[in-house]
Amino acid sequence: MDFQNPTDQDFEQFCSVMEQLKEVPVHVHCIANYRVSAFFCRYRRDVLGMDATKALAEMEAIWHPEGVWMAMSLVASTRGLALMPAYAKNLMPWSVVSRPLEGEAPTIDLAVGYSKANTSPLLKLFLSRVDALIDRVSRKFGDPVDERGGNAH
Repeated sequence: MDFQNPTDQDFEQFCSVMEQLKEVPVHVHCIANYRVSAFFCRYRRDVLGMDATKALAEMEAIWHPEGVWMAMSLVASTRGLALMPAYAKNLMPWSVVSRPLEGEAPTIDLAVGYSKANTSPLLKLFLSRVDALIDRVSRKFGDPVDERGGNAH
């Protein structure tokens, strides 16, 4: 199997082997654990008829894949759909198609907690970037308000 491009044919072969061995315990291994996890999730959903949410939850109870890589792996192996950050486009295999969302980008609330006694230069840089983000959002949408009802600055 091509590591970067598992195919439907690979999945069909996986299912065939699983059918042949259905009466015995089976241990399946993948070097990175991406393909086998995605294949088992898809197998449980498509062959065993398990609810997709339950199949994914059971996989994550044993192994929790890493964010973007998990999404790409599941999309590539199950012909699924995922919302991912724009930078993920540069990491996708050729078999995964990327389409930007239309309209205005969604926004999220941001909360930052830190100790004022922390003098780390990295924290100082991070906080300066947060301040720049707040300023940019303030100019675009008006002054943000913190949880206590005051100005976020």
